[in-house]
Amino acid sequence: MDFKNFLYNLNCVAYYDLIEDKSNKLLNQMKFQGDTEGTNNGADVSVLGKTFNGSSDYVGISDNNILDITTAPLSIFAWCKLSNSPGYCFCKNADSVATIQYGLFYDVTTTESRLLLEGVSRHVVNIDLNKWQLVGFTWDGVTVKGYIDGVYQSESSYSGTLTTRSNVNIGRRAIGAYFGGDISKIFIFQKTLTLVNINNLFKLTAPMYGLKV
Repeated sequence: MDFKNFLYNLNCVAYYDLIEDKSNKLLNQMKFQGDTEGTNNGADVSVLGKTFNGSSDYVGISDNNILDITTAPLSIFAWCKLSNSPGYCFCKNADSVATIQYGLFYDVTTTESRLLLEGVSRHVVNIDLNKWQLVGFTWDGVTVKGYIDGVYQSESSYSGTLTTRSNVNIGRRAIGAYFGGDISKIFIFQKTLTLVNINNLFKLTAPMYGLKV
């Protein structure tokens, strides 16, 4: 099956491929779901995506109502390699942590990745530094589950609704918290992915990072 059709069947509303987009423009590859364009601000092109310096680099994404997910289901996954600075791989927020609608944060000090929903960290998984990993979380409206490289890690409880925010960024939140490392692919699904779905996503993408499946 074609990779984009695989994503489409999982109700993927946004797929940002920083490998394919070598220019300063970044398109939502799920174009039949809505065309969200982004502009690169300083991130260097690398073999497997873009390298972010942890202090000023980011990709600003034009807001689009396809990203205005305010209730479950929601799943967010990303291929990233954290190196030297804690920051957001992906974030949709206004101007502060408290106004984050949803976001994926990486912490170099605690070697953790966190899913933030409605301005609060809802679940945490442990990650490795300087290593490509597919990290992600699913939320079904009751439970948040964390996964690394297609393997279930742990879960927490969270129920609620999310407030729509206007700013969307890769490599930072609206103001500050810049990611230091490499970002390759980001997937946002309006679906609670199953373990089988997540395993398939890992198997289809892992070989390009030199990982055996």
